[in-house]
Amino acid sequence: MQYTELRGVSSHYSNEVGTSGLRTEPLIWSRIQNRLRAAILELKIVEIELSTPANVGTSMKDRIGAFEKSSKRQKFEMQRTNLQKSIGELRSWLSKEGASADADGNVEMANMGALKVIYDTTAAQQGLTRVYVNGGRLFLDPLFRKPFSTKSMVTHFSGLGKGVFVMSQEGNIHIHSHIVGHYHHSSLLGGGAVACAGEIEVDNGLIKWLSNKSGHYIPDYRHLHQIFHQLKKKGVGLHFPISVFGYADGSSPTTAKKFDSAQQFLDEMKTQYEIDYENLKLLAYWEHLVDSKLGERGWRYRDESKGEKVGVYAIASNHMVPHKEARAWLKLKGYRPETTILAD
Repeated sequence: MQYTELRGVSSHYSNEVGTSGLRTEPLIWSRIQNRLRAAILELKIVEIELSTPANVGTSMKDRIGAFEKSSKRQKFEMQRTNLQKSIGELRSWLSKEGASADADGNVEMANMGALKVIYDTTAAQQGLTRVYVNGGRLFLDPLFRKPFSTKSMVTHFSGLGKGVFVMSQEGNIHIHSHIVGHYHHSSLLGGGAVACAGEIEVDNGLIKWLSNKSGHYIPDYRHLHQIFHQLKKKGVGLHFPISVFGYADGSSPTTAKKFDSAQQFLDEMKTQYEIDYENLKLLAYWEHLVDSKLGERGWRYRDESKGEKVGVYAIASNHMVPHKEARAWLKLKGYRPETTILAD
C-alpha cells in the first residue's frame, strides 16, 4: 500500500545540498553551548569548594563543624561527578555532529563550513540507513539477525542516543544520526516525499521513544498515525512514550505534548477528534467528497462544522457509511486520491 506523502522541503531548503546549510549560524549551536558553559562554570566553583582545606580542632564545636564540612564535601564530590559526566556528554554530542568547543565551552566556529549537506539519492545509499521490522523489533539486516540500536547516534535537538527517522510512502523506515548542516531528515531519501519523519530511540531492536520533530518536513499528528499503523502491522507494541509536536489542539510546532505511550495518543485522538486511520485515508479523496459526486450514490459528506462526526452519510437513512466502503466506491468510479499534503 502507499501512505499519504508529506513534502515539507520548501524553497528554504531546496538548494541546501553542497552548502553548509545553517551550520555556520551561531544561534544553531547556542542551546548546547549555553548548557556546556554553565556546567563548566559550575564545575569550577565546585572545584574551588573542594580545594578549600577544612580546619580541624579538638573541641566539640570543632568536631561538629568538621562533620558538617565532611557531609558538605560529599555533596560537592557527587556534584562534581555529575557535572563531569554532563560536560563529557555535551562534548560528545558536539563531537558526533562534527563540532567542538574550547575549554570554556564556546563552540568553535572557525571550521564550521567544512561539512556540506548531502542527500542519499541512490538505492545503495538509502539501503545503508534502512531498518527492518519483524516480530516487534527493528533490525539492521533483512534476515533479522542484528538488532538495531541508536545508542551511538545523536540528534541536534534531543542529543545522544537518538536518531532521526523518515518513513517512505511504501512504509520503509530509515534512521541515521542527525548532523546539522550535513545530514538532515531530507538527506535520508534524497529530499523526496516521506510518509512521516521525526526522532527515535531504539535499544536492542526495541523502540524506547519516538517523536515527530522534523524542521524539514514538519509532520503533524496525522503522519504519526501512518507510522504507528505500519509498526503495528509489523508486530510492534505501541507502548513506548512519544512526544507530539504541532498537536491537534493548536499548540506550537516547537512545543511537544508528551504521551506515556503511542497507544494513549491514538486513543485520545480517536476520543477527542474522532480521527482514525481509515478516516485519514478517506480524506485523501477530499476534492471528490462533494454533493455533486456523492449524490449519485445517494450519499453526502459532513464534518464537525455541521455538528456531525466526520464521514460520508447515506441521505435516506442519515447513517454513516463505513469509510472503507466509501473509498471503495470512489475508487470504482475512477476518482483518484490526493497523495500530497503540503506541510508549509
